Amino acid sequence: MTRRTLFGVAEKLRPYLMRRDTVMRSAVPVEERVAIGVYFLASRSCYRTIALVFQKGSSTVASIVIEVCLAMEHVLLKEE
Repeated sequence: MTRRTLFGVAEKLRPYLMRRDTVMRSAVPVEERVAIGVYFLASRSCYRTIALVFQKGSSTVASIVIEVCLAMEHVLLKEE
């Protein structure tokens, strides 16, 4: 996937994936969320491996993958 395509998908999914920063932590940017989701779908890597690649926790990666997949289903499948 090209960078341009990744950013295009991120823009379409932004309303569904945007999170706010809190006092306790900074939110993961939408582009990085989409990249994590696409990486999971494109590879056969486990959450732990993806967590190491993106320097996130395994549980964070797991929740991001689910959110991205649901957002893709909701937004991108309706375009067809």
